[in-house]
Amino acid sequence: MNTLADSLSPYLLQHKDNPVHWQQWNEEVLKMAREKQKPIIVSIGYSTCHWCHVMAHESFEDQTTADIMNEYYISIKIDREERRDLDHYFMNAVQLMGVSGGWPLNVFLTPEAKPFFGGTYFPPEPKYGRPSWNQILISVHRAFNERNDQILTTVNNLEKNFQNKPKQNKNSEAELKLTDAFESLYKYIDHENGGFGTAPKFPSTMALKFFIYYYSLTGDQKALDHVTKSIDKMILGGIYDHVGGGFCRYSVDSKWQIPHFEKMLYDHALIIEIIAILYKFNPQERYWEVIGKSLIFFDSYLRSGSLLHSSIDADSEGEEGKFYSWNLEELHNILGEDFDLFKKHMSLVPFEDDLHFIITGKSNIEEVNLSFESFKSRASQMNRLADYRSKRIWPSIDNKTILAWNALMVSTYCTLFRISEQKDYLERAESMLDSLLQFDTGKSHFYRIKVKDTFYGDSFLEDYSLLIHAVLQVYQLNHNSKLLEKSKDLIKVVEKNFNYSNGLFSFAMINENKQIPMFYDNLDHSILNANSVMAENYRILGFLTDETLYSAKSEEMVNANKGFIAHNIFSMASWLIPTFEMENGGLYIKGKLGLTQFAAHPGVIFEQKEKGIQENEVCFQNSCHLVKDKMEESLALHGFRYS
Repeated sequence: MNTLADSLSPYLLQHKDNPVHWQQWNEEVLKMAREKQKPIIVSIGYSTCHWCHVMAHESFEDQTTADIMNEYYISIKIDREERRDLDHYFMNAVQLMGVSGGWPLNVFLTPEAKPFFGGTYFPPEPKYGRPSWNQILISVHRAFNERNDQILTTVNNLEKNFQNKPKQNKNSEAELKLTDAFESLYKYIDHENGGFGTAPKFPSTMALKFFIYYYSLTGDQKALDHVTKSIDKMILGGIYDHVGGGFCRYSVDSKWQIPHFEKMLYDHALIIEIIAILYKFNPQERYWEVIGKSLIFFDSYLRSGSLLHSSIDADSEGEEGKFYSWNLEELHNILGEDFDLFKKHMSLVPFEDDLHFIITGKSNIEEVNLSFESFKSRASQMNRLADYRSKRIWPSIDNKTILAWNALMVSTYCTLFRISEQKDYLERAESMLDSLLQFDTGKSHFYRIKVKDTFYGDSFLEDYSLLIHAVLQVYQLNHNSKLLEKSKDLIKVVEKNFNYSNGLFSFAMINENKQIPMFYDNLDHSILNANSVMAENYRILGFLTDETLYSAKSEEMVNANKGFIAHNIFSMASWLIPTFEMENGGLYIKGKLGLTQFAAHPGVIFEQKEKGIQENEVCFQNSCHLVKDKMEESLALHGFRYS
């Protein structure tokens, strides 16, 4: 029978009425597979995933398909946002099989829970060059019964290639030069449309942040120009919701025009932060308009107490993008005589047919400034569209409150405060952080998720690393000594609960009853790599406490991964700032609150001094001195660009 009704996960609950006998991942279910000697289907997705919905409607709601799955397999549903370890492990396994990853992720396991075959979306009938899901089910069943030796060979090969131990870096002393790192990343840029690579186009905020960092140290204008072009193209494109605010997960085209409509909290945090930092170096009013509108949108629709839910679906009423697209009749009726003015400033991009459109800014270079200049003047038009849209049937909201993603948002609010000095941003960061610290189980580890009033799920390294980073960011701004002690306590929790080897902490906590091997990760994914954040946390703590053991740990982690960074520059972009800050000694400003503007630059450590102290202490490349005034000139002497 289907047991998903007992789950708290919105994704699993979407499948509770499927005729498939879905189970949740646990030792009891895995034992049942071993006893019955049935292969296992693991199907992984998340509640706001469009293609997960498509496959569910086409296959998992179909009785014939369910009969095959129920007879031949033990079927397990997993929410990738709950079980990041299982998602990461099985995604890597599928990619080692030579298959591109994505969601839904469907993986076939032996009764001993060893992966041997998998893929992503499979249609109900053969198309897109893919066999049907039912064909896959029958073929795998036959292979399991008739060619089990080949399956065992595949299992053994995968286990040999999987990174369950960190690889020894043979180039730990490899030289990674700042300019070489920038030029290596620069090769990936899209000169015409901004961003990196081609379709589908993701924001790639880690690389953009490094570009601003590089500009602040070198003055190389092309670095700042590319960030400006990338952000401008995004906020003019359909990936930005011009009506309501907020950013979609990615664009299906290279010009940022047609979004994949789901909105994720982690994207919200990372994109807003990079726009805020860009504003400091290129103070265009449109950036602050976009930030403000996006914050209002997420606060209005995703807020849960002081925290934020995880995401908004791409689909509504069973159709992708229905909530966000428009037809001409609607726009004429809503805007009336203002429709022509609206068309002067904005573009309508066809979505799936010639009857429905996505609202974007102008893409023609001669007309772009019209869109920029109209950010405020067209507010009344957008408000009318927003009021109309609010009466539509809304996409579903995933009501999980995830520790790591909210911690990212805390750090973003700290960045907003550093740049604007608006106290409400710091107050919001403090309030969110207080709520996140309540995820503590009281048993030397933290929960990862809260749904309504229920906490559950073990935290992973990404949760701890981003929570520690958030604690340190808030401490630098309010000088609450309890937070500094809390960050040190959390570091101890990580060191106790996660295995450490060759410069990396394990992805998940040490657990003798783990059903998958322990593994390590040093690559960026949707968010920053957790180990790169830990290296940065150790670096910051070393400055703030003058305790060399923290600085030494940061240096050890960076050096152990430096050779990998040089050869995986785009996939490890989050490592670049801690790496070069460690090498150049970093910039540490200990000063009055009014100097927060100088700490907006990526990599700077800022600590507010006690009231009444007039001098500001500046440390750069391990040399410190006091400055009574003219901070700008002092920083300029070090080649540091604060704006």
